[in-house]
Amino acid sequence: MRPLEDALERLLEIRGVSFEYIDPDAVNELHGERLGVIAQEVERVFPDWVEDGADGYKRVTFRGFEGVAIEALRELRSENEELREELAANREALDEQQELLRQLAARLESLEGQ
Repeated sequence: MRPLEDALERLLEIRGVSFEYIDPDAVNELHGERLGVIAQEVERVFPDWVEDGADGYKRVTFRGFEGVAIEALRELRSENEELREELAANREALDEQQELLRQLAARLESLEGQ
């Protein structure tokens, strides 16, 4: 067992697309517009998720998608927490700078009044 790395980056290499099958009956699919991914693109990133059908068409199976999705969410959460911490630190620094400006303005006002 080893942890998944770069799950989010790998997922983002795959495009979501809309498409229509040329002959949906030939591949036992529904007619009309479909949403999905392109098997050849998925295969480059997650070869395990693609299998060759007896009809010669590639099929996406998404074996292990859960693990990749969970790790991608963890990466997003971690990045979000880091950004929140950075934002809080920036707000604190801004508050300190605003207080210094108030003090300087008050001092300048008192000097001008002399």
